[in-house]
Amino acid sequence: MVTWWQYIPSREHASLHSLMATLRVLHSLPTAGLDIARFDPWARVAGQIRAATGLSDADRARLAHRWDELRSLWKQSRWPSEPYVAIHGDAHTLNTLVHEGAVYLLDLEDMRLGPWQWDTLTPLVHLRARWISADDYRAAIEAYGADPRAEEEIELLVAIRLLRITCWLASRTAREPGVVARARRRIDYVEDPTLLTRGPAGF
Repeated sequence: MVTWWQYIPSREHASLHSLMATLRVLHSLPTAGLDIARFDPWARVAGQIRAATGLSDADRARLAHRWDELRSLWKQSRWPSEPYVAIHGDAHTLNTLVHEGAVYLLDLEDMRLGPWQWDTLTPLVHLRARWISADDYRAAIEAYGADPRAEEEIELLVAIRLLRITCWLASRTAREPGVVARARRRIDYVEDPTLLTRGPAGF
């Protein structure tokens, strides 16, 4: 395989609004002949739980139990048989750079054929964690052109996204003891996603 790389002389990240506008373009691209794998909602989850040795056995068991629950729900859901588009897979503003007015998407190792709704969860999770306002959310969704909240079974994707974010943080606990408390709080949210809106702001 041969790949071409381009240096982007910028440290400026895109706004959430610009990210969503860029994802709208990405998701509209034709997929015929696109040789990339299908979306795997469980990518790296098993290894991250094993690596979470800064947490107790009980906390790792909680993550594993929730993973089992979500895998069962995934198999019964609409998502495995959805018409898939090209998605970034880990779409957030830190995975962008802006140069001369253009938005570039970075870190494409998770790019897959998957449900467009997955990439649009970022503003939804941020809204529920109260990291952005309702006006910020509305602007981001208008830039994209569709609101994932209107989608059937979207809460399953939200729950899976929370699990993956939490497993990533949990995998750092052995080498970064300072994140242990935050990881344990996130496990509470993984078990009960309604805590995002009912509990303290943040995630």
